[in-house]
Amino acid sequence: MEITQDISNAMDAAVAPLDKSYCYYFYILAIISIVIFAILIMTTVYVGITKKMKFSFYAIAFIYSSQLLLIYLQNRLLYNMCSR
Repeated sequence: MEITQDISNAMDAAVAPLDKSYCYYFYILAIISIVIFAILIMTTVYVGITKKMKFSFYAIAFIYSSQLLLIYLQNRLLYNMCSR
């Protein structure tokens, strides 16, 4: 009976809610994704102008940048949900 109680306590501790300080994980991920997005946009514009890239270059850059914006939005939403 005692072993079952120990396993139950361990499972409760493993899936218990985390402290609010863990919300900063989502905040940091949101900041990282928006910084990478800004770097991608600046690099795309610079390379596109200096190397006279074709439309496919800009299409791929748009796809990557939209993914980064979605990651930013997701982490921002998770941070707001977690902090409240």
